[in-house]
Amino acid sequence: MAAGALSRPVRHVEYGVLVGMLGIAALVLLIWFLFSGSFLVAAPLPTLGLLFQGLFTDGWMRPHIGVTFGAVLIGFGLALAVGLGAGILLGRSPYWRNVFEPILLALYSIPKIILFPVFLLLFGTGAESRIAMAFVHAVFPLIVSTMVGVSIVSPTHMKVARVLRMQPWQVVGKIYFPSMAPTLVAGMRMGFSLAIVGVVLAELFASREGLGFLIMRAYGQLNIQRMFAVILFLFLVALLVNVSLWALEKRLRAHQ
Repeated sequence: MAAGALSRPVRHVEYGVLVGMLGIAALVLLIWFLFSGSFLVAAPLPTLGLLFQGLFTDGWMRPHIGVTFGAVLIGFGLALAVGLGAGILLGRSPYWRNVFEPILLALYSIPKIILFPVFLLLFGTGAESRIAMAFVHAVFPLIVSTMVGVSIVSPTHMKVARVLRMQPWQVVGKIYFPSMAPTLVAGMRMGFSLAIVGVVLAELFASREGLGFLIMRAYGQLNIQRMFAVILFLFLVALLVNVSLWALEKRLRAHQ
């Protein structure tokens, strides 16, 4: 009975947050509609129609979606692997955590676009540069979130692991991951969104394919409606992933 009574306020808070998100989305749509009379702002309904056309009717957007999100997924996957490994190692050691945390936060605050010319020199204008941009945008929040998640693991759990003589991989799988899962998912939310930003930035400046290239080409042709359609698609994908991970994070925190 008590557990059920406790879960109702939690669900109420989650529903309230979802209502707030929908309310903000409706407000943004209203503002978009009010400013759409300008030549520089495409109207919402024609933009939605053009987006539907690009996705389903003639598919002018579909090949570029694979290019962009292929780089996003590879770069994010590499960042997740590195972020987990480095975060667990740093989180387990208070000394190294204190040494590296200010450095990581300082590096995280640097605009990553300044590294793009270096990636172009190293990898050229192909997919490797876009993957590198996704990686460097996503890896820092993943390292920090993993490091924080590991550092707050209960000392009692670690004592039990030592008493049971658990192997390092068992400690990671049975103690670290369950404890740090909500914090890690929060880092994944930020990291995935930043990976999209990194890839699109790379495509804006040096690419002949991808959604960023479509945006830049539409801008150069003054095709504002097509530009808004691509931007809207990127926004909707990022929003869908972010809300899904947010729901997963809330579920994980509720079970801790």
